[in-house]
Amino acid sequence: MSIELTVDFNEPYHGGVGAAAPGQIAPWMVAIDGRRYLLDTKNGQYGREGIDVLQQRNTNSARDVLLLPQDVWRQQQESWHQGAGQKNLDRDDALNFRFYRSFGVDPWTKYELSLLNETSQLLELTDDKPTFVQVHNDWLAVISGTTIVWFETPASSPVTLTGVGTSDVISMTYEGDAIITLHQGGEVFMTTNSTTTAERTVTPPTGSTPPANPISQATFIAYAKDYLILGVGNQLWDITATQATLVYTSPVAGFTWSGACEGNQAVYLIGGVGDKYVIHRLGVKQDGTGLQPAVTAGTLPDGEVGLSIGSYLGYVFIGTRKGVRMGSPTAGADLVLGALLPTQKPVYGFEGQDRFVWVTASEIDPVPSHGATPDFPDRSPVCGLVRADLSTFTVTELTPAYAADLFADDQSGKTVRSVTTWSEKRVFSVDGGGVYIQSDELVNAGWLENGRLSFSVEDLKTGLYCQSKWEPLRGSVGIDLSYDSAHPIRVVNWSTRDSIRSGNVSLNGQQFSRVDPTYILRRDAVPTEGPTFTRFELRARPVKGSASRWSLPIINHEEIDLNGIVQARDVTDEFFRLMNLVESGRMFPLQEWGRTYHVVAKDFVWKPERLNLAGTGWQGVYTLVVEEVR
Repeated sequence: MSIELTVDFNEPYHGGVGAAAPGQIAPWMVAIDGRRYLLDTKNGQYGREGIDVLQQRNTNSARDVLLLPQDVWRQQQESWHQGAGQKNLDRDDALNFRFYRSFGVDPWTKYELSLLNETSQLLELTDDKPTFVQVHNDWLAVISGTTIVWFETPASSPVTLTGVGTSDVISMTYEGDAIITLHQGGEVFMTTNSTTTAERTVTPPTGSTPPANPISQATFIAYAKDYLILGVGNQLWDITATQATLVYTSPVAGFTWSGACEGNQAVYLIGGVGDKYVIHRLGVKQDGTGLQPAVTAGTLPDGEVGLSIGSYLGYVFIGTRKGVRMGSPTAGADLVLGALLPTQKPVYGFEGQDRFVWVTASEIDPVPSHGATPDFPDRSPVCGLVRADLSTFTVTELTPAYAADLFADDQSGKTVRSVTTWSEKRVFSVDGGGVYIQSDELVNAGWLENGRLSFSVEDLKTGLYCQSKWEPLRGSVGIDLSYDSAHPIRVVNWSTRDSIRSGNVSLNGQQFSRVDPTYILRRDAVPTEGPTFTRFELRARPVKGSASRWSLPIINHEEIDLNGIVQARDVTDEFFRLMNLVESGRMFPLQEWGRTYHVVAKDFVWKPERLNLAGTGWQGVYTLVVEEVR
């Protein structure tokens, strides 16, 4: 048999990475790494066979690989108490019990999920004024504009006290015997009950900043360490006595104070100018006669505009336009800050109870991230609260677990200003919306996005089934799966009131690279009862890809007579060229029958036959074993 070569045999064959035309390489030739070779097709060594491409799961979690066949993978989730904020569940640094997002779901009891409580509107307010809530002598006070509305119980008729100032309230504090309000016109009022309020005279300190009534520049009022503190422009005043005392003046003329709170060792204040905000601390003089000048205790990252500050259990919480940070005082009363807990809108208020801190949240997304479902259709964000758990920390020692909490379902685009606890229930105010209180009933439905699962490898998997477990079911549980970021598919709804505590559903061989599970919890017909979800598990099998292995018996002779044309090569150079492919382990193109494959050299067999004419090297057949890379 003979062929006509259009390219000299001793020149590289450049076919690129694309497929070569069938006529360019005869069946008894191949191109290896861009160079054409003649094959020995008579010795029976030339051939191609299929091989399995197995995936290796990269996981450090023994719990998800034990007690299963080697080629069946599983991932399970049995607690969610480390809170929200983790989009990928199976990264090396992922936390086992953290999830991505939730709405209407309570994850704070270890090893179970349940529904949160509904809220009801206690008081409707339509004017868009700053609205605050405060408990005083077991009554709830709602402070807005120039009125305070009092509730003795949630079911009682409110009592309205008018004439609290002549301008709207802009800041409020509480000193145990009275609610103290700062008004836009520079007035300070003391309200002791539902019928009694009086203006408190404040005489500006000597050297205070113009205008004639500098208190009109006041931005906040706070009661801390038995001192009543007022922020006026870039100044801090002690107004505990009628005659105000100038405590500190910032050297930055445009500096503005936003708020203050009481810490264990000092009073902490937040203020700044532009996008640079600083936390200061005020100490009490040893003789108790007044406050010491402010010194810097911490600095927020540029761009985080500080709006509020609060304290609980010795920790300090700073509300900004981007979220909230938790701070811990050092021995010298400076603050070490944790990572940002992000919110969609600015944070204005805090409330601590038990091991939790509730944070105002003016925007909570009620729709899962992969798209609306019949249970949760497209709609505007709502407003409410975020809850942080001070017993569980995540990325740093000062970054508590957090998740969306109570919400006002009929409010959107409004500001949640204040939060408190009244009769062991959370109450929060919405500017221009009113006041909402935690109900005894559960929300109709809630969801939790578990976080992306890829079984620690991005290659294709074949879904086998998912499994869920629950306490004796009240209400129902649904599972949505979003494959490779597509719109979620409802794979199952479980609904029963008997003692069945688990269920399996086939995934019908669905192939995917990654999957995002979302749990849907719905309450019972009895509105105070709902499901308790305890475990989710997903099993899959790796897709075994098909690849090829070739044995290529290459004729390595220094002279080859093809159709009367003798082609010459240096057999020693060719030998070491082929050996380099084996030893380097690099990938290279193999062209065969007009197609191109990406391969690596796995093995070789060299059968020398005779010396070359110069006696400097061996001629023979070099069998190169290559495997396709997939």
